[in-house]
Amino acid sequence: MKVVRLKKGECTFTYVEEFDTSEHALDPNRTGLFIKVKIGEIKVKSTNIRQKVENYNDTKWIQERDKVKIYIQ
Repeated sequence: MKVVRLKKGECTFTYVEEFDTSEHALDPNRTGLFIKVKIGEIKVKSTNIRQKVENYNDTKWIQERDKVKIYIQ
C-alpha cells in the first residue's frame, strides 16, 4: 500500500519577477517574467497521511495521534 504525506503550515517567501518598466511592476494585475522564489521560516502545523488513490478526496480518516491524522480509502 502506498501512502502520501501532506504537511500543512506557514512560511515566509520572496517571489521575484522581472518587468520592462517600473510602471508595470507597480501594477498588481500584471505578471512579469518569473525569476525565482525563496522560501524560509517553514512552520509545520499538521501532518496528514493518506492512502494513495487516483482521486485525492476519496479518502477516510482512520487514525489520529499527536496531531498526525492517517486516512485510508
